[in-house]
Amino acid sequence: MPEGVAVVLLADRGLADGKLMKYLTQTLGWHFRIRIKGSFQFQLAGR
Repeated sequence: MPEGVAVVLLADRGLADGKLMKYLTQTLGWHFRIRIKGSFQFQLAGR
């Protein structure tokens, strides 16, 4: 992957996992768009 390229992972609801989302953003520096169920709940850190 060339340096400076922004990566956006597009995924279906099977990959809706908080640990994965944290890994993608904090470790890899990636962005993501994951389709989720309406009942899926998450909480932002520090809130």
